[in-house]
Amino acid sequence: MHKIPTNPPFRRAFTLIEILVVVCIISILLAAVVPAFNTINAARSVDRAVSDVANILELARAEAMATRSYVYVGFLNTTNSDGNAELRCGAVISIDGSSSVLAANLRPVSKLLKLPNIVMTNYTTLPAVVKSAADISLQTDTDYVITFPTTSYLKTKFNDTAFDAADCPTVQISPQGEILNASNPVVFFRTTTSVGLVPTHGTVADTKDGAIVSYYGGTGQLRLTRPL
Repeated sequence: MHKIPTNPPFRRAFTLIEILVVVCIISILLAAVVPAFNTINAARSVDRAVSDVANILELARAEAMATRSYVYVGFLNTTNSDGNAELRCGAVISIDGSSSVLAANLRPVSKLLKLPNIVMTNYTTLPAVVKSAADISLQTDTDYVITFPTTSYLKTKFNDTAFDAADCPTVQISPQGEILNASNPVVFFRTTTSVGLVPTHGTVADTKDGAIVSYYGGTGQLRLTRPL
């Protein structure tokens, strides 16, 4: 018969110094990894924003030409319930096909887009890396991403207090699919417009990343400037 030991074998535990060393190593790794994750998340936010803005402009042009009506795409920089910056976009269409912008003559043609951690901006405040990637050979720097006229066309259309409380920059599209803003740069019969997009951390805009979505109303072509 084998004798059953009465005492369990000795097991060595971790010392306090060893635990502190492991904690320090983990802290160092986290310090290195977290900024990388933040950069990846910011890049994903920009990629999504570029896709969504391009899609809503394409939808607006298609609706305008298919129904022979005027369509208005509004953009609004605001903050969400978390206190972070957020870009909201929506499109409304003239019900009777005329250029009347009375509230009763406008209805939504899209769901309201909410793009967290993104703001819309003009050329002068875009990061240098985005400016250097942009093709501005046909227009001056200050006109590449224009300041759109502000309107109240989207008020009460999306049950959104941010739109109801403020006017917003609006891209105006004719039944022919062309841009109606007279302040556009003289390119392709004044039908070009561009939207600058910048990621944010909280409410602070990133200075090293961003994109431009350029829309050519005469042809429906979209040009995406994304340096990263």
